[in-house]
Amino acid sequence: MLSRFNLTFFYLLFFFSKVLGAEGQGGMPQLNPDSFSSQIFWLIVSFSILFLIVHFILLPKLKRVREKRDDTINNYLSQTQKLNEQIDNIIVQIDKEFNEAKNSFNDKIKEELEKNKIVFDKEIGLIEKDFEKKKRKIKF
Repeated sequence: MLSRFNLTFFYLLFFFSKVLGAEGQGGMPQLNPDSFSSQIFWLIVSFSILFLIVHFILLPKLKRVREKRDDTINNYLSQTQKLNEQIDNIIVQIDKEFNEAKNSFNDKIKEELEKNKIVFDKEIGLIEKDFEKKKRKIKF
């Protein structure tokens, strides 16, 4: 507590004249009615400059960036649609070729099965004839 009191006393002792001097000039210049016109003028000038910079420099740049971004996105979307269509066409073509190959191989397998069945039947017939011959030999 004592140190705060000493600090306050020291401040008032050495800076009292400056505080009173500012008070004699009207206090804070922002609240002095004599400087209102100057403040309003510079307020209008600074906000007008800020508005012009934002309106004619920053906003057009942002608009160009947004348009470029939208064009890029639309371009990518159209490319992906084309690629999806190509993929769908390739899938349909692969399925068609697969079914054709499957049917072709099934037909070849059936043909070979029929050929082998004929050969098998001939062989069985020969074996049965040979068996009948041997059977007759054994009986006689």
